[in-house]
Amino acid sequence: MENYGFGSFGILSTIPDLTRELALYLESYYSPSHREREEYDAEIASFIAFRCLEEYVDPSDIAAAMLTPSATERLNMAYDLMMRHREELNELVKMISDDLYECGDDCKDLW
Repeated sequence: MENYGFGSFGILSTIPDLTRELALYLESYYSPSHREREEYDAEIASFIAFRCLEEYVDPSDIAAAMLTPSATERLNMAYDLMMRHREELNELVKMISDDLYECGDDCKDLW
């Protein structure tokens, strides 16, 4: 059976929840002044977003994101990739719905 999700990382949680958990874990590794920066949470969230996407996107997309210095830009990149995934799923649903409609009551071979 096909997996139409992003992968297993983050499947049972949300990006904000995972961001908070990772921030707590990383707290002992960063100084208070570093953690108080405005972009700190966005940096963690962008890392989490791409961890969630790693089984869906091409490795070059992840490499490009990790080389992008702006956390906000990385989050926008992740958003664009997630929206692309959503559009692909919508197209797949339409295609299967059309197949089901054409097949009618005799559908036995779609799965």
